[in-house]
Amino acid sequence: MVDCIAWASVELSPEQVNQRRIDARRNGYAAWLWPDVDIRHWRRALEEITSVTRKLLAGEANTTIACDDTNAMCIAAYTSGMGPFLGYWIERGVVRASDEIGTLFRLHLAHNRWRMARLSAVLQNAVEELNKKNIVPLVLKGMDTAFRYFPEPGTRPLSDIDLFVPADSIANTEQVFSSLGYRRVPRMRAPYACDWVHPSASQHPRTLAFVHEEDPWSFDILGSLDKRLPTGAWIGLDSLLVPAARGTGAGRALVMKQPLLTLYLAVHFSQTLLNTTILRALELVLVIRRDCALGVLDWDDFLRAANIIGGVRFIYPALIFAEQLAPGMIPTEVIEAVRSETPKNLRDVVANLTLSTAQPLDRHSVKERFMWAGSWREYLVQIGSELTLDGRGAPFEAAAYSIGTKLWALRRRRYSG
Repeated sequence: MVDCIAWASVELSPEQVNQRRIDARRNGYAAWLWPDVDIRHWRRALEEITSVTRKLLAGEANTTIACDDTNAMCIAAYTSGMGPFLGYWIERGVVRASDEIGTLFRLHLAHNRWRMARLSAVLQNAVEELNKKNIVPLVLKGMDTAFRYFPEPGTRPLSDIDLFVPADSIANTEQVFSSLGYRRVPRMRAPYACDWVHPSASQHPRTLAFVHEEDPWSFDILGSLDKRLPTGAWIGLDSLLVPAARGTGAGRALVMKQPLLTLYLAVHFSQTLLNTTILRALELVLVIRRDCALGVLDWDDFLRAANIIGGVRFIYPALIFAEQLAPGMIPTEVIEAVRSETPKNLRDVVANLTLSTAQPLDRHSVKERFMWAGSWREYLVQIGSELTLDGRGAPFEAAAYSIGTKLWALRRRRYSG
């Protein structure tokens, strides 16, 4: 076995990263990029990280990381988003680990601390320039929660800085980012979603073992909080935009108030199983626990708001997985109210998964892929969206590659029922 620190620290060239992706696609699993790590060992490492996190949230002290497969633990910590947080716990003596694993996760933490300090300065500069145009953006997801709910920003890794700006400010926002030297990468026409990439940012990950301080980053600018599922269903989060509060630390920017914040995080978590990471479940737990304790998150308001955006089924997976991490955190009556309004096929998919088995980097499943389809009409709409080349305004090459990956998986009989 190669020493895990040396193995994790090896930087990959863009050509090596691309070759990993080509090989993964050829093997039928386009998301599994670690041929030197046994998938079964990766799953066991995820179970260990979930167990350690659950124990700490339950108040247990002196928790020990028992898994001794350091390479699998490294990739599990990377794919789950938990590497920096594990490093933080080890640094403070809350979690015990072998010297090798301790050094490994401190490396995860150190790089994300450097990265978050850089991205915080980048955000500050962009917000100040937006403010000059009388644009006050709403800061979304990790770049908000990292500063308000995590013990320190360096414990919350992220790949994008997500901002919402009103539709009537889009043109001026584009002028601001263009003037700052960013390049526009369209993702979706309606509602507006666009990435803005700076030439100084790397275009390829430096390593596939942890979030490197110089890994790619971009601004993800949204003109709407609404989300559209592959079934055609719309999740109307814009209807809750009023409860946004003025934030601090990034010029004149806004942050979400409750219950919008928890709903937005839960919807994003639930939208696809690829989002089902231990970090996102932990993020929900930290937000819910703190704001319930402060009295600013009320479960009746939460359920009413969930119905306003289109229905409680859109948050069902997130609540179930968060409850697995912190049993008893969500009132039983809330869980039952959400379950009773959730279609059976979605309930069945979630019932067969745990937080450590949900992320489908190593499998294809028809049931999981169509978990949001509750009728034949929704199945047909999703099938159509799967085959549409430019349904989301994606470049032809990217859309064709996505479809090719699906067809290759079918050819290799990688899909299960």
